[in-house]
Amino acid sequence: MAMKNEICENCQRAIGVLEQANLWNGRVVCAECLAHLNALQWPIPAARPVVPETLASEAATAEVPEKTLLATHPVMFGRNPISWILCILLSLVGVGLIIIIAEHLRCAYTHLRITTKRTTVKTGWLARNTNEVRHQDVRNIRVSQTFFDRLFGVGKIEISSAAQAGIEITVSGIPRLQEAAALVRQYQT
Repeated sequence: MAMKNEICENCQRAIGVLEQANLWNGRVVCAECLAHLNALQWPIPAARPVVPETLASEAATAEVPEKTLLATHPVMFGRNPISWILCILLSLVGVGLIIIIAEHLRCAYTHLRITTKRTTVKTGWLARNTNEVRHQDVRNIRVSQTFFDRLFGVGKIEISSAAQAGIEITVSGIPRLQEAAALVRQYQT
């Protein structure tokens, strides 16, 4: 901001309080002279742009775009391996094949997506259900693994928020379980 006593060294005009004094090759010049000198294409020293405080505060609080950190779905054979062995044996007579197809559809149409702002679970093949919890609302993250889950590197994650009393998101058979829980914790604040 220019002071009242500043004078343009090019045209000798007084620069007012509300006007901005500009530097041109080390000399103080008014906006008119700066425009004229720029038109002559004289080299002008580089300066940082002047940003009003309101614009600077808006830029600091600007929305960061949501980014997907983890997108996965349950694995089919990692959970309950004894049940899978029975299903394979029963598929020889045709009954187990129906169970295998149903489980395949359940795994293929269950999606867990963790972003920088929320955790979303979409389930269903014919009827679609979506459940989402914002990370800032997360109250509890429960991770559980049975013995076989630990052997196959899968587990169950349950997430509850402050908005409801019960568990809002439950997904079992998730690979990279600890990574998923750590991502939710990281962006929880």
